Amino acid sequence: MHGCCNFGDRVPAVFFHPKSTRLHIRTGTDTSPNDGCDPSTPLSMNGRFRTVTIRVIEDGTITVFFDGDRKVCERKMPGNTFPGGYWLSVYAGEWWTVAAHAEIKNLVYGPA
Repeated sequence: MHGCCNFGDRVPAVFFHPKSTRLHIRTGTDTSPNDGCDPSTPLSMNGRFRTVTIRVIEDGTITVFFDGDRKVCERKMPGNTFPGGYWLSVYAGEWWTVAAHAEIKNLVYGPA
């Protein structure tokens, strides 16, 4: 698998499931670097969900919200999350998969 799976490779990584608008969100821990949360609710093609918030806290809990307060996925991952305060690269797309016809706007990465 490309771009995976060392500790810190995905902090977080957001993908679409193939031929779907369902999100595949990975963040990983030191014991499971490709761990994450996959909301069962797909994003709608008509833009029904305007905001996706991904919260990862130090105890390994990842929570995904649609439109601010609608919790769509939460789980406690084993191990320790990647520590904050590091310079990270942010990528929007990759060369080894087909690009989604999607738009990213107002991306914010930082402490909750």
